[in-house]
Amino acid sequence: MRHIFISLKWVLLSFIFIPISLYLIIILINLNDEAPSKQSIENLAKIEANNLRLTNNLIENGYIFTLGFDVEKSASPKEIGLARFQQLQDISIMESTKKFSSERFEIPKLSIQQCINKNDFTEQCSGVLIQDSELTLQLKEFGWLIDRYQQLINQKDWQDGTYFNVFIDQIPASSLLTAQKLYLLNIYVKTSEMDSNQIAKAINQDMIFWQKISSNTHFLLTKVISNAGIDTNMRLGEIIISPLITANSTNQIPKTWLKTLPPKVLSLDKVKLGEWYFFMGMTEATKVDDKANIASHFFEWLLLPLFQHQDTANLYAEALIHNSTQQHCPDKFTFDLISDYSYNPVGKFILCSSSPSFNMYQKALDDLENKRVKLLSNLNLSTL
Repeated sequence: MRHIFISLKWVLLSFIFIPISLYLIIILINLNDEAPSKQSIENLAKIEANNLRLTNNLIENGYIFTLGFDVEKSASPKEIGLARFQQLQDISIMESTKKFSSERFEIPKLSIQQCINKNDFTEQCSGVLIQDSELTLQLKEFGWLIDRYQQLINQKDWQDGTYFNVFIDQIPASSLLTAQKLYLLNIYVKTSEMDSNQIAKAINQDMIFWQKISSNTHFLLTKVISNAGIDTNMRLGEIIISPLITANSTNQIPKTWLKTLPPKVLSLDKVKLGEWYFFMGMTEATKVDDKANIASHFFEWLLLPLFQHQDTANLYAEALIHNSTQQHCPDKFTFDLISDYSYNPVGKFILCSSSPSFNMYQKALDDLENKRVKLLSNLNLSTL
């Protein structure tokens, strides 16, 4: 019996000391973080240069105007936009839940909201618009919003930064996209008052604005919104222009429709740079709140020594270049996996479980060019 107890004692001690010993060994392996990689250094240099340019480009910048676009009729989008931008700069990630206080206008409900996204949108929306007796009144009521949108697309530049705050909306998507539809519907209603060149130029100006956003934004959500704006421009534009087209004429067609979409519009390079910076900011904010329970503080104390911030930044920067954000996600357990995960295991786990795949977003962007080609085909024009 005595031998049994001795054996049990050593088994229990093994269960305690072996994990502790392994943990201490891994801590020794993780004593030092990596130096910034060449790609991380390049990324930071680009971000710093861009943010510096942004601070000197706040006047005729559509991004600043858009930050305040959803304010009530009597307020100034530029003034509110500047105030919100200052808050984005001043408040670090996770530091505060306070938002800039300002009244927002109520977004109008448009009759084409459902039909515009259908495959047979030209037929569906044309029928809806013919039956929409309230459209003229709605356009008159929100004439001020159409004017505001016209001011926005007249802005000289679009330059945003990489100032992320999880508690503050970057741009008011619904307000902006609804204003775009009102702008285009206003052209539709006034086609009899405008010549075909004026109509084409007005639609073209809208397309240039959305392409400018897509080419210059560092925010994934803004890129998605610009995708929707470009798509809406072509869909509603086709409804407006189709009845006006004469044989073999391109004068009535927006010039941007006749050209292949620029590579920058379809590229995610700037968005990946912004996502890298945001991801690194989030991983830096790993400290548990002081009000958290004891268990949370214990796991923080246990896991933080196994997290290397700079190594994680380096790995993610490299993964984004090769479009392989899931490269550290193992398919099966191997001894090589143990060796690989002995250094920075927490960082690699975060990369594996949290970093997004951009394939879906890239496919949606590539589809825009297909939609442009199809649009010209629907108008019986050859692509250029």
